[in-house]
Amino acid sequence: MTIVMTGGTSGLGRAALNHFLNQGYRVTVLARDPKKISVNNNNLTLIEADLNNIKSIKNAIEIIKNTHNHIDALLNNAGVWAFTFNESDDGIEETFQVNVLAPILLTRELLPLLKKAPSPKVITTSSGLHQGKIYFDDLEFRTSFSGFKAYRQSKLCEIVWTRYMSKKEPAVFWATQHPGVVDTELARTGGFLFKLFFRLFGKSPEKGAKTLIYLTEENRKNLQSGEFYKNEKKAKTDTLASYDLRAAPKLIDVVNKWIEEKS
Repeated sequence: MTIVMTGGTSGLGRAALNHFLNQGYRVTVLARDPKKISVNNNNLTLIEADLNNIKSIKNAIEIIKNTHNHIDALLNNAGVWAFTFNESDDGIEETFQVNVLAPILLTRELLPLLKKAPSPKVITTSSGLHQGKIYFDDLEFRTSFSGFKAYRQSKLCEIVWTRYMSKKEPAVFWATQHPGVVDTELARTGGFLFKLFFRLFGKSPEKGAKTLIYLTEENRKNLQSGEFYKNEKKAKTDTLASYDLRAAPKLIDVVNKWIEEKS
């Protein structure tokens, strides 16, 4: 199996990466700091890519296109939860760029390679915190920033986009997955109490990686495309907005426009 993934340097992504390499899969990891992975494995390829920088993402995409003849699974696992307003290198609010724009860009450009695989999959790590709505009038919350709302909206965007793409591109399997509360670096910019909560109540990265690994390896016949999974099972999402696919084309148009403007 040939896998391309983000968010593989720490947390549940690192746990999943270790599993994939132990299984003998060929894995390419896009990482802002590839040196965080000190693994000597012929099946591992590390590509420097900063999801906060569109040009960096595009450079990584070109490397993948030149070194892969197909991709079996694209795992959009990287994510951030910013507690203060931060702009990316492209002048876009960080949470939206990393959690929404980057996966859409990567998937859009790598879709031809995915379609060359016999049973391709796109799996995106989302969250149970996907309530609310998509604030098209202020996607970046520049008027009044809320880290919680920005994160929650980004996870909702991932689910709506995934469900829409499962209808638009049925040759590919699409899914979002909720790993649960995991003791990872997601809370690194939060306050002491927030980080303590993740440390005390978060499951281990190995347990948090189980659903991501399950979706990657399970026979597509046993899965349902476009769905939201947790605990290695299909699950319902908590808000009507997560089932309203009318927002998806508008979201994709906004993202594509920003990509072209910032490139």
